[in-house]
Amino acid sequence: MKVRTKQLLLSGLLLLQLGGLAFSLRQDDGLDTFVEQDSFLTFTPENVSSVQISTADETLQLSKQDGQWVLPELQGFPVSTKKLHKLLNTLHELQRSYPIAQTKQAQKQLQVSEKHYERKLTLGDGEQTTSVYFGSTPGFKKVYARRADELETYTVPMILAEVSVQSAAWMNREVLFVDREAIADVTLPGVHFTRGDKGFTVASMNAGEDIDAQAVDRVLAQVAKMTFIRLVKDEEFSDAEEGLRFQVNKKDGSSRTYRFFVASDKESDEAVDHIILSVSDLPFRFLVGKGPYTILKEARREQFLKEKLARTTEGDAPKGAEAEGALASTPGSASGPLDGASQQ
Repeated sequence: MKVRTKQLLLSGLLLLQLGGLAFSLRQDDGLDTFVEQDSFLTFTPENVSSVQISTADETLQLSKQDGQWVLPELQGFPVSTKKLHKLLNTLHELQRSYPIAQTKQAQKQLQVSEKHYERKLTLGDGEQTTSVYFGSTPGFKKVYARRADELETYTVPMILAEVSVQSAAWMNREVLFVDREAIADVTLPGVHFTRGDKGFTVASMNAGEDIDAQAVDRVLAQVAKMTFIRLVKDEEFSDAEEGLRFQVNKKDGSSRTYRFFVASDKESDEAVDHIILSVSDLPFRFLVGKGPYTILKEARREQFLKEKLARTTEGDAPKGAEAEGALASTPGSASGPLDGASQQ
């Protein structure tokens, strides 16, 4: 009986010790005060005026100047505000999950320490900065992250590509785009397009001419949605010669002049031409594709016109070219000679 009582006492003591240990660990972790829906970063996206992204070897700066986001290292080239706003909103909406680590040794292992990290992102609003380290990836669309002012490391739903350190990833690829509805006319070397009541037409059309709207759309699409491959430095292709120049006038009275230059690649054994574009309202030179250049250079007035079909007042019967086509399609109107002529 005494032995059994002693066993019960020892078992009870062991349970008390285990309970005390669990309580101690909980207190050490600080998870009893953790709020799962607490924001990971506290900042106001609209107030951010600078973004710095770093790796161990490179640093990229995005700055807001005169209300516009630019890349200082590219002489103030415009930033893609769509991509930047998406990043800022993603960061602002991040919520704290339970921390997976709280030691400096773990920071190094997860690559979120001050010296060992995949990315360091710093947001500034002119008065204060907020920094966060992004580390290795534990799974699909997940990355380890740690605020610079905290020990805890978390897992957040992001990918490292969203914080690229390459300037090309942040360039506004639509900088050459023109709102088609804002265009008044386009003057190419071989044709002049003007806006009419029913859309674009060719200037100075004759009474017997009609517009080929689809052909016009294909050419104007090259103007409205002009894309580029990369920026060209001043010292590149210094021997380039102008191959095309045209102008786009807008409804508000402003205009843009396009100048295309052709340069041969001297380092290539093949005859390769590079097409370089400059526009009058931007201080940059662009390497562009040869396709749009060729389409615009070879555009001629006659490509966009077709003969207007004349019709009689009775029965709406076709006349002219359409009438000839109708005759050819009727029985007995084969392309050979008439029956009477064949008997002679």
